[in-house]
Amino acid sequence: AADRYLIFTARTRRDLAKFLNHRKRYRKRKQFTFNPEFWCHIWDWVSHRKLKPSTGLAGIVLALRTCDHPINLYGFSHNNTNFHYFNKLAEKVTTQDVYRYHPLLEEAEIYKELEAESLANLVS
Repeated sequence: AADRYLIFTARTRRDLAKFLNHRKRYRKRKQFTFNPEFWCHIWDWVSHRKLKPSTGLAGIVLALRTCDHPINLYGFSHNNTNFHYFNKLAEKVTTQDVYRYHPLLEEAEIYKELEAESLANLVS
């Protein structure tokens, strides 16, 4: 099945240029990029920590606003060896390294709260 939407996270001018080029190339596809104000909203979800929220959290917030509930969350089980669904970390990487880039602990709590409120299903 074809994707319904393509959503880009253009955080820099270079990213925005890539988005615009892709949009021109594939005009028939529905393509969007996050508005910077939306990113401000996502920061609210993690209480304005210094770490930037993950793209995954942004996608979940978007799904909560546009999809029927509960939404199904695949690949959002964070732990100290696998913080991206698509790769594994080397053994020498510490738990502190894993949580250096995104507020994954806070995000994991948010996902549990969404499940408790029947807004999302965590699927492992």
